[in-house]
Amino acid sequence: MSNEVVIRQATIDDWNSLAALIAQMNFDHSQKFDPINSIHLVGEGILHGIRTNEAVYVAELDNKMVGYCAWVHLPLSPEGLVNGYGTYVDEAHRGKKISEKLRASATKHCKLLGYDTIQG
Repeated sequence: MSNEVVIRQATIDDWNSLAALIAQMNFDHSQKFDPINSIHLVGEGILHGIRTNEAVYVAELDNKMVGYCAWVHLPLSPEGLVNGYGTYVDEAHRGKKISEKLRASATKHCKLLGYDTIQG
């Protein structure tokens, strides 16, 4: 078993594992119900981001997805603006700077696409 975290851009083949992490994030935050950030809207935004080559990154440890960061430009958003659909790391893997690595990859991707503002 390797302890090296792999950060990479998400693909459509990641959807089932990613959806499970989105559901876990929603469960972790279920004490604060927020209809705008419901699991369905977050999932749709992230899926759109995967399909349109936006900054949706996943973290893997020993070939298991343990986290994600999703910053997505939506079609009707102002130019240069991306919406943050969350950064989440499974509780068992927190404290390893995985979220920092995910956000760094997403930031680099957004800069390459010419985005300058992250909302959310």
